[in-house]
Amino acid sequence: MGMMRLKFLCGFVLLAVSCASDPLLWGGGADGGPSEQVRVRAAIDPSTRTVLGGERGTEVFWSAGDRIGVWGDASEQNRCFVIDDRCAGSASADFTGEEFASTSYFACYPYRESAVVERGGAVVLTLPLRQVFGGSGTFSAETSPMVARSSTLELLPFRSVCGVVRLQLTGTASIRSIRMETLGGEALCGEVRLSYDASGDTWTLQRLGTESSLTLDCPDEGVALSPDTPTQFCLVVPPGEYAGWRFTITDATGGKMVRETSQREIVLEANHIKTYNPFEYAADTPAVEALDAMGTANCYVVPHAGTFGFDATTMGNGRPTPAVAGYVSAYGSAQGIEPRPLEPVSAGLLWQTAPGLVTDVKLGADGRLSFVAAEPFEEGNAVVAVYDAAGNILWSWHLWFTAADLDATVQRYALSESSLPMPDVEMMDRNLGALSATYDGTDNTRSYGMFYQWGRKDPFVPFRTSDQRLATYDAQGMELAFGTSAETSLTEDAGWHIVDGGRIGTAATIEASIRYPMNFITETNTGQACYNWLYVAAGAFQPDDLWGCADPLFDGSDTGSKSIYDPCPPGYRVPHRFVWAVLAPSADSPLSDWYAESTVTSLYNGFVFHVGDMTCYYPATGCIAGATGRSSYFGNGWTVWSNSAYASDNYKAGVFVKSVNSQLLGSQKRSYGAQVRCMKE
Repeated sequence: MGMMRLKFLCGFVLLAVSCASDPLLWGGGADGGPSEQVRVRAAIDPSTRTVLGGERGTEVFWSAGDRIGVWGDASEQNRCFVIDDRCAGSASADFTGEEFASTSYFACYPYRESAVVERGGAVVLTLPLRQVFGGSGTFSAETSPMVARSSTLELLPFRSVCGVVRLQLTGTASIRSIRMETLGGEALCGEVRLSYDASGDTWTLQRLGTESSLTLDCPDEGVALSPDTPTQFCLVVPPGEYAGWRFTITDATGGKMVRETSQREIVLEANHIKTYNPFEYAADTPAVEALDAMGTANCYVVPHAGTFGFDATTMGNGRPTPAVAGYVSAYGSAQGIEPRPLEPVSAGLLWQTAPGLVTDVKLGADGRLSFVAAEPFEEGNAVVAVYDAAGNILWSWHLWFTAADLDATVQRYALSESSLPMPDVEMMDRNLGALSATYDGTDNTRSYGMFYQWGRKDPFVPFRTSDQRLATYDAQGMELAFGTSAETSLTEDAGWHIVDGGRIGTAATIEASIRYPMNFITETNTGQACYNWLYVAAGAFQPDDLWGCADPLFDGSDTGSKSIYDPCPPGYRVPHRFVWAVLAPSADSPLSDWYAESTVTSLYNGFVFHVGDMTCYYPATGCIAGATGRSSYFGNGWTVWSNSAYASDNYKAGVFVKSVNSQLLGSQKRSYGAQVRCMKE
């Protein structure tokens, strides 16, 4: 068939309502005057949108680049016709497309390849979940569907099949989005069927979808409001009867204002605009500060009181750990780690070190977890989690409440000066979760960080004494119990639990460590006897890359990268096992030749190392014994994990360790709970 040039007239009518007949709860009302009908022509906005315009803001214009779909009553082929851009701005426009014969012609705007046309002229298309702000007083291109029917292709008069809800806002904020929900659950989005009734020359919209909310997205920087002149936000809505609407207006800083319609019986007709009286935007809830602005992680630093949020659909940093080709170890493997998206349905608090430290934990529809840090601000630690529909923990995150500027106090470890030249590294001045970088007196718990089993992402709280843990509390402020004897199965019961790894055997998996973050799993001692919390079958290899570092040469040539199980906050990672070369004193033997000398000048509940003008304090937190889950050498030493396997013929992990008769650089069983001092990525 040949191509032909056709001229289509968009001649539908919108009914403009100057004030809403059902005011929102912030006030306002109808002007009481009669509804005025105005003719809306198919003209063009100067930009690239087909939008509302005109003196009253009720005319619809064609825009450059517009496309329509055309089909016949006996044809199920939806043909695409493209506008002649030279016609932009006029009451009618020329479109070009494939010529075909039919007794009746039907058309739909916008053209969608996925639209399904049916015999008799009906068409099934999708109303999107998200609309884009098209400018004050209008909607964006391809947002408001139109249909036409004619016995000839000479002229197709279009009409709108939806209505428009127009909010008018004043103020000083910049609006980022407006979410509209139906209070009665009526559908706003999804598939609809548009059917033509020849007897009445009418079109009917039948909702097939069930989504009861839609979102109007504005630019990332937001739409700046004026204190005097209202900015108009238009949402295209299917016609019908509604049991009221709720609008959640979000500004560019994360603040929100929620308002509902006062009337619970609203009728919106096709071709009609419901315009609400202007009102001033003022956030009902404070802005949510994004903790993941620099990247996602398993730990976030909370520096002050306020409302915070982060992405709860990403495992840790969300990055894969590649497999290491040719990895050779008598005990370990490096097969790589692949993250997957999380699909949580709820969120909650697991524990906190002070009642009320964390409140109002929520999971948003966008998959972001939010919470409130109390005012006045209190330092401490907490863990929040997200759950699936069955109530199982999908993932959890450590919240580290500290006012310290951790970036400003990092310490440079000059590895380039060691006998094994390597790039210098920057380390935190305290252990992960600690509230102080110095000795804090008799009750020195502020300088104690959290404990971690090697390769696990979730923290265990430190001991106050050799037999007493730091107290923790649930969301209601009730103190959580600590188990003192090993249980025979993993448990979701509230509180802290020691689980007998030997008894649970094959159940001691990485997945189990994620689902049961408050279960300390003792040495499995089954299968491959490698003294790990993780079950390793006889003849199998344990994963050496859980924390992202698998060094096939074990000589520092590969220091790894951050993994999805790494417990450090954004911008930091568990260090490799060579970072303490500048701190290891030669008095400790045996020593490898890459240990650099340093001087220990004082000892009180830990060591203070002086290297140049740098003072590094490592408190004697002890550790959690991997066989029992109880305190080991508390007050007499410490163990700090590296992310590295210790050696190719060893099943342990490398550590910075000081205890009775031990050297400063050595190894530890992976079942142990030890401290972490994070290194800059």
